[in-house]
Amino acid sequence: MTEHSHLGASGAERWMHCPGSVALVQKFGKPEEEEEGDGPEYRWQGTVAHAAIADCLMNNLEAWEVVGREYKGHVLTAKLSEGVAFYMNVVQPHIAKAQEVYIEKKLEAPDVHPALFGTVDLGLIQGGFLRIFDYKNGAGVSVDVEHNPQEMYYAFLMLLKLERDDTLTFSTIRHVELTIVQPNDFNPAGKVRTWLTTPAFIMNWGETELIAAMCAADKGQPQLDVGSHCRFCPAKIICPAQQLLFAQLASANAADAKLMTDDELARYYELMEPAAMFIKAVKEEVFARLMNGCELSTAKLVKSQADRVWKDGALQRFSTLYGTAAFTDPKLKSPAQMEDLPQAKPLVREFAFTPDTGLTVKPIGAKGLAIKPPKASSLLAKV
Repeated sequence: MTEHSHLGASGAERWMHCPGSVALVQKFGKPEEEEEGDGPEYRWQGTVAHAAIADCLMNNLEAWEVVGREYKGHVLTAKLSEGVAFYMNVVQPHIAKAQEVYIEKKLEAPDVHPALFGTVDLGLIQGGFLRIFDYKNGAGVSVDVEHNPQEMYYAFLMLLKLERDDTLTFSTIRHVELTIVQPNDFNPAGKVRTWLTTPAFIMNWGETELIAAMCAADKGQPQLDVGSHCRFCPAKIICPAQQLLFAQLASANAADAKLMTDDELARYYELMEPAAMFIKAVKEEVFARLMNGCELSTAKLVKSQADRVWKDGALQRFSTLYGTAAFTDPKLKSPAQMEDLPQAKPLVREFAFTPDTGLTVKPIGAKGLAIKPPKASSLLAKV
């Protein structure tokens, strides 16, 4: 068994929607990009944080004890360790109560499908619960837990193992609890997001939707479908569907937007996100090639703009000469930042509120209740 399945959990959302991407990814020869945020820095930080968490879990260590250690070619910084510590604080109480603990557990079910295998970061059996915890380090890409294909894939593997286990029968599990811990990103549902479901639901999803999608992808079906699942596809820069979409949008006349039907406008709005992902991938590849010495006819490397910063000794000199005039006034932390302080949440609930900033546009599947606009007559009455 290879270390990573070409139909693995981390890419499930992508290849279940776009079976043709499997062949493209294999051709491109790059590993699956994890849901850790946009940009190479976020990706290596996520990899390091995951490795540090595994070290702490397997060797009974605290996050502060592994600061400075090297994982996957990078050093765990004190800043990165804050997320590791947050995760450890979440899972340790559950580990203490669990009857069975699976850390970095490699699972496979070749009798169900040859590519159905992977590694569960942390799985627990606690009473009638199967609990799976997944850490997401990145900021800017908030990962929802409900019906998340990656988490359900892990749960399916775990349930298959328990179903075959002689010492712990499948019938003892009554609930499946999937938890995503993402300490560095804001989500209205909180930094720890949990979805409770049943073994029957997971098994039905795995046997019908997951395995059907795996079989379709393995047959080499050429179907390519652009969407939000393209974000972490390592082959999006060579994807014919992405290239065609970009060419269509690049050649479109902006003035024609007002002439589109509602259905046409809705389709263009739907395509904006995958088009932006393709543009970002092109920019990253242009930068990489220029850094490797390639010459491109339309792009060049220049120095990034930066604001001036103070040299050592500036604080003492300016405070001596100008006193308090050299300093800005203290500013109260944001409600979200204040909630991290001990016992501050009740006060935040009392004194914080969410102002009405008007309406904005979000994709139909995004969080938030759809709001009908005020009637034109009521708007005119306020003018």
